[in-house]
Amino acid sequence: MKIKSSFWPLFLITGILITVHGVPFAQVSTPVTQQMQMLSLIRSAGKIRVGMNPGYKPFEYKNEKGEIIGFDVDLARELASALGVTLEIKEYEKYEDLIPALGGDIDIIISGMTRTLERALRVNFTDPYFQTGQAVITNEKNAGITSWKQLNIPGKKIAVVEGTTGQELGEKKFDRAKVIRATNESDAVQMLAKGTVDAFLHDRPFIQSLGLSHPKWNVLEEQLSYEFYSFAIPKGDFDFLLWLNYFISELKISGKYDEIYNRWFSGIAGSPAR
Repeated sequence: MKIKSSFWPLFLITGILITVHGVPFAQVSTPVTQQMQMLSLIRSAGKIRVGMNPGYKPFEYKNEKGEIIGFDVDLARELASALGVTLEIKEYEKYEDLIPALGGDIDIIISGMTRTLERALRVNFTDPYFQTGQAVITNEKNAGITSWKQLNIPGKKIAVVEGTTGQELGEKKFDRAKVIRATNESDAVQMLAKGTVDAFLHDRPFIQSLGLSHPKWNVLEEQLSYEFYSFAIPKGDFDFLLWLNYFISELKISGKYDEIYNRWFSGIAGSPAR
């Protein structure tokens, strides 16, 4: 009896060491060990690969020379400098393609990404670096509209960008109108210009920038949501996450964040996340 009683705890302990939730222990620990090396891997490679979805002015968009510039780009440059590496921007046409590329073709996403509970199941988010929300702009044919509720009627068409929080919110709010999914911001703007849609729902900084370049269009004063932008990295890399949070904090304390912010947001609504 004594042999049996002492054998059972040993067997139980052995079973716990061998498996974790039915997965061999080696399979659980190996990915974490690899992920914990992210900072070292980036520094050893001499570059950090940042995923972006250009077309979102003033965060990341292309100038006349075809160069990707903007607020997020300048933040990414500061990040590369702090790490002592070069910056490599990986461009993605579709916003929804960014997260699947994380941990493979890219090390981090810095692309005006709103942190959400659903996305947080797939990535780790840093502390917020920007606060904003969803807003609506109409073309000249609908310039008399003053509320988004006036657009939520049969026959009206609202453009949203596929894979964004604008799409999610638009499909909830505009339940009587028709919501049209655009591949990216450029496609949505073309729809609005051609009159294919009556309005465009997207992040307020982009909507206000669009209003400045199209004086006959109407930016509605209402903000339909409140959101925070964060950097996104692969799950499980807590050393990298902690370092990035320190980086964002130091950027603000040093005054460098305000310098970059003022460069890109003169006359455009949007708030640094304090």
